[in-house]
Parts: sequence; C-alpha cells; structure tokens
Amino acid sequence: MTDYLGKLAIVTGGRNGNLGPIFTKTLEGIGMRVFCLDLPDYDVRNSDDIRRAVITAGVPAVLVNNAAIDNPPTGNGSYWGSWDEIVDVNLKGTKLCSQIIGRHMMLEQGGGLIVNVCSIMGFVAADWHNYPDGFEKPGAYNVSKAAIMHLSKSMQGQFGRDGLRCVPIAFGPVDTGKFSEPFKGRMLERLPMGEFLTEDDVRETLLFALRCPHLAGAPVLVDGGYTCW
Repeated sequence: MTDYLGKLAIVTGGRNGNLGPIFTKTLEGIGMRVFCLDLPDYDVRNSDDIRRAVITAGVPAVLVNNAAIDNPPTGNGSYWGSWDEIVDVNLKGTKLCSQIIGRHMMLEQGGGLIVNVCSIMGFVAADWHNYPDGFEKPGAYNVSKAAIMHLSKSMQGQFGRDGLRCVPIAFGPVDTGKFSEPFKGRMLERLPMGEFLTEDDVRETLLFALRCPHLAGAPVLVDGGYTCW
C-alpha cells in the first residue's frame, strides 16, 4: 500500500452514516490524506460545490463515492416515497462527482481509482419479510444502487484507456450498532453465515479494491451469503 502513502483521497459522505467513517479511517490508516466531501459544506448534487471541493482539497488519487440516503426501517417508509431525492443524492451525486473529479484525475495525473459504494439491494429486490409491519423499502434505493453498478462498468469501458479504474463495491447489512428489532432478528435468519458484516469486512473490501490493480468495472459483493437464497 506504499503507492498510496501521502496521497489524497476524497470520500463523499465521509463523516456521516454507517460506512463513511469506516472508509475515512481505513484510508487514513494507510497514510492517505482524506478530504470528506460532505454536508453541510458540500452537496454532491451541486456541481459548484464539487468543483469548490477540488479547488480546496486538490485532485485525489482515490475517490470514494459513498454519499447516499435511504429511509431507515422504522415503519414509516413507502415503496414510492422520496423517489426523486434518493435518486438525486445516490445516482446523480455519484455521476457528478465521477464526472467532475474523474476528469481532473485523468487530465492532471493520468488517471486514478474511483470506488463506487453499492449494496445488495442493487442485486436483489428488498424482502418485505425483513422489515417491520407497515414499512416498505424505497424502490428508488434499489434502483439507484443497481444503476451505480452499471455506471461503474460503463465508465470503466469508456475511461480505462485514460488511466481511470472504477470499482463498485457492495455490502450486505453491516452491524455498526444501529440495528433494532424486528429487523435485526429477521435479517439474521436470512444470512447463511448467521452473522452481520463487520467494520473489518468493509475495511478489507476497500483495501482489496486499492490493492488489486486489474480489478476494474466488475462489482465486488460482500454479503454473508444473503444473495445465495
């Protein structure tokens, strides 16, 4: 990992949420300088904010597109709810950051690595049995994550010749201490390994994306076997 020592990484949503802080700590742990492109200072839906972040931080060797929103399983979500907002943050935000920051990466340093954070919900439909009565997993979340995976493949095909490597990484449920019943118990029953993913799983997956120089375009799915059934 010495190739990344002292280099810059930009992590969208790097201060908040379940996974953002894990990505940030992982990159700092290998000696990278990390800039968090995050609310309230920067909005991934706003091109001017993204350009301002590049001016402030510089051009990164690694971009982690992590910023995303979803309705938590608290019983008040609906399938069609928050559609435009979820797609705007998750998909449009990933597109804008990849477009603007990726262009700088290619033009100014001959390429770099873009890691797009996806989900098991980009592979399979949400199972309503896992959620509290009355809750519906927003369809926009699944659609946005599936679209990000294909965007990653499309970008790799288009920009690989310019030195850009794009890796989508997808996770099953990661236990960061925020799960509650009945979701927790129901989801555990669906995991063949009988355990939630841990912070170590997230950290090692990101490091694998950094280490493997020809991992490009194809999604890396770490889900505890959830999608086997």
